[in-house]
Amino acid sequence: MNPKVPRFEPEVIAAASRRWHGDDEKVATTSIKCLDVDGVQVSSRYGKAAEYDIMAAMVLGVEAGLRTLIETIWCDSKACACYSVTLRSCTAAQAKDISYQLEEACISLSGGHNGIDISGERGGYIVLDPNWGWGDVES
Repeated sequence: MNPKVPRFEPEVIAAASRRWHGDDEKVATTSIKCLDVDGVQVSSRYGKAAEYDIMAAMVLGVEAGLRTLIETIWCDSKACACYSVTLRSCTAAQAKDISYQLEEACISLSGGHNGIDISGERGGYIVLDPNWGWGDVES
């Protein structure tokens, strides 16, 4: 079950966006700074509740055995649907499986992403290019 992410009332968001001259891109929509989802620390650059919802579902979309290997997920709100993932100690095969499952969950939840960077405790690094689930488009 996805954790419940608290949300600010629309009036609070509107008042905060006035500080940005009506641009609410940088205005937090939740009071939390970090969310623990089954042992994974999830956070968002601008504190967007919808991003927390998506990341929580992404975490829960990974097999339980592999999920324990995920340490953190951070969403770069400024880049929109761009995620950085830190893994605990794991094999290259496990990291690859986690990357596929995170991407699959992201596509099914929100239609895709603008990149997922996955770094391991031992220095391994996987970069998933932007994928909006369109497959190969022929011209």
